[in-house]
Amino acid sequence: MVVLVVLLLGTILQAVFRHFEIKKINELAYGQTVNVDGRKMKVEVVGNGTKTIVILPALGVPSPILEFRQLAGLLSEHFTVITIEPFGYGLSDGTDKERSIENISKELHTCLEILGYTEYYLLSHSIYGAYSIYYSNQYPNEVKGIIGLDSSVPGMYSDIPAVINFLEDIFPYVGKVKTTVGISRFTSLFNPDFGIPAVVGYEWTSEEKKAVKMDYS
Repeated sequence: MVVLVVLLLGTILQAVFRHFEIKKINELAYGQTVNVDGRKMKVEVVGNGTKTIVILPALGVPSPILEFRQLAGLLSEHFTVITIEPFGYGLSDGTDKERSIENISKELHTCLEILGYTEYYLLSHSIYGAYSIYYSNQYPNEVKGIIGLDSSVPGMYSDIPAVINFLEDIFPYVGKVKTTVGISRFTSLFNPDFGIPAVVGYEWTSEEKKAVKMDYS
């Protein structure tokens, strides 16, 4: 009974905090907006190298631009780096279109086409590694190569026990529950760097840290 009361109280407090934080998050206004199929897709472009790298996120990343900003900053010393927040991620709009690999690939390509990029490397994290293989087969003249960042590949789960597959499938939902009932927020109170990746050579600004903590809480 005590546990249920604590979870209920955490859920209520989390809803109240999020109500006031949503406006702050929307006011961050990072990156730029690209109109793709009548919806807003957020991207951030840094650097001006002759070669271009497109960063694509893992499943369930709250804000790809903030998540990869430190990596993009380091790479921008030698490359033009584009971080895309696909529909449903970060400050991009949601969509009622099926999240099929075909639709996702077409939307990403439309975004890059509008931005004017026709040759690039895909730096793909987790599930987008598999998506990138499909994408590169659809647009072979544009994709110069794929850089895997702990990437998924087709067939990688074929020999994995069913229980592991099950755990992989429910992991994003576990994270969502932790956020909904306030566990992530409670954890961040005791850890000032909660959710903030540490990379040698890049210093987060105080505003960036606040934004990341809001995204993860």
